[in-house]
Amino acid sequence: MGCGVLVLLSGGGSALLCEPVEGMSFEDKQILHEQLLSCGASITEMNQVRIALSNIKGGGLLSSLQARPAFALVLSDVVGNDLSLVSSGPFFPRSPSEPLGTLLQRYHLSLPPGLESCQQSANAKGGAETEVPHLLLADYQHALEILCKEFETQGARVGRYKGALVDELDKSVRLMLESFKSWKEDSTGQPLVFLAGGESTLRIHSCGKGGRNMHFACELASSLLDSGFERFEVFSLGTDGTDGPTDSAGGLLSSRNLKDSKTRSNLREAIEKQDTYPFLDSIGALL
Repeated sequence: MGCGVLVLLSGGGSALLCEPVEGMSFEDKQILHEQLLSCGASITEMNQVRIALSNIKGGGLLSSLQARPAFALVLSDVVGNDLSLVSSGPFFPRSPSEPLGTLLQRYHLSLPPGLESCQQSANAKGGAETEVPHLLLADYQHALEILCKEFETQGARVGRYKGALVDELDKSVRLMLESFKSWKEDSTGQPLVFLAGGESTLRIHSCGKGGRNMHFACELASSLLDSGFERFEVFSLGTDGTDGPTDSAGGLLSSRNLKDSKTRSNLREAIEKQDTYPFLDSIGALL
């Protein structure tokens, strides 16, 4: 059978290991990816498209094992830890929940000419005789637990949002702020830290530069100001180290940097224009 194979998977693998189906150019793939990011599709829906249009994803690499034993270790960035979706599951066959054509129609998208046959595909790649055990090592909940312990050792009272933030970004901000306000009511003077994780979506309507985490940090800071909070720090980051098409992992905003009316006006303008990277860079608030 030959030597065994140890597979290491983490968030971000979908973008690093690519082999599009025949007839799909690199440019076609880029265009469709940008459209998916802009239309507000969920990460699960994006992964379904990626799997359908790839020879590798969704179990496509199983045949390369040639019956050799394999074992996969996984760092998950997927809410709910569906291991078939981490890195789009190159060693994990997955049958689509719906035809690709139905998903694309929902967001008024279409495939490049010549790829119409992919739209009705509903078969998993790989074979029933091939199975690779997957072991989850850590996920965003583990990251939150580490943060909780660290802040607690520094004397803070720490709370966590119940569940995951998976809605449209502005709704996620509202939910987190409402939950925080309710939780803080019985505070006793300790420093307060409130944490949450998830995978919110942001519909893009401009050509600004930024990412979901930068936008979340800015919008939450603005909402705290509007709610009368005078002293706070807000941070939001991607656990894979990148946020959108930028060199930053997210943003860290302090009320100390938002005291004057001009800066607050610039903050709200950055949110409206979805141009949060330049604003955060201008006040030294990039992560």
